[in-house]
Amino acid sequence: MTHEIPEAPSPDEEVSDPDEDASDLSDPGSDASLPPRQPTPVELDDPKDTMSSRRQTVSMKNQLNQDSTYTAVKNTIDAMLGNGINLPILLEAITWNNQKAIDNARIRYQRTALLHSQELPVILERWWKPPRDLLRRGGKRPEGATSTMEAFAVKVATDLIRRELKALGPKLRLPAGKDVDCERLTEAGVEEMTELMKHDAPTMWKLLY
Repeated sequence: MTHEIPEAPSPDEEVSDPDEDASDLSDPGSDASLPPRQPTPVELDDPKDTMSSRRQTVSMKNQLNQDSTYTAVKNTIDAMLGNGINLPILLEAITWNNQKAIDNARIRYQRTALLHSQELPVILERWWKPPRDLLRRGGKRPEGATSTMEAFAVKVATDLIRRELKALGPKLRLPAGKDVDCERLTEAGVEEMTELMKHDAPTMWKLLY
């Protein structure tokens, strides 16, 4: 379902951002080797956090330009490297791979800001097919993550089709001992099955047609 982005708050309007929660005050001697717990539905799709984070993103972007964005990104990269991590480690940790990060309200909020943002589809498309660099390398397209993204797309599509066929199968199966119904082979019957496939197996239908 597509959500409309609320109007950006005025500069004087405070955008909520959760403070560090009590998990940061946990006993230093606690067992850090425990595997991360699975996220709950509330952590994944909290509508309040989703809309608030979108408002925050819009508000922040309204205050930035090319130069200030570059400076902020550079400072953030410097801070990451100064803390002994890089971008892959950061993204892996905040996407349900570190128990304390899972429990931390501020980190959850920023993860929601990314995963439910309108920027995410653009980011993924650029990872798949980076824009051509017209200023360097003779205008060649950077490699990006094309092979990784396409392999992942095949995996996702295969899983979707498998689930669709599992749901569609019982509706196409004839009762035991019953021969093929001739009415099912008429134009009307084929049209009925086509509509059924469009509804119950939309991914497979898109690939076929």
